[in-house]
Amino acid sequence: MRREMVILAAVALLALACDECDPADTRCRGDRAEICSSNAQWDLLMDCAEVEGGGMPWTCCYDPETGDDNCMPVDECDGGAQ
Repeated sequence: MRREMVILAAVALLALACDECDPADTRCRGDRAEICSSNAQWDLLMDCAEVEGGGMPWTCCYDPETGDDNCMPVDECDGGAQ
């Protein structure tokens, strides 16, 4: 049992280490736009499902004007959500 706990702890640490990022980077994770904080961890920037505007659903996708992943109206996303 102890061996399994050590293995699970190691896997959890590896998963956290693999999710590091460069500060100010952005990404889409489902309908969530995330930004990399100064401590190299992903933080919620905006939940696109909660954005209201234009009478249409919003989703997270690449914004060519800013060069970032961001919440945009579905019809403005090139190829849909990433």
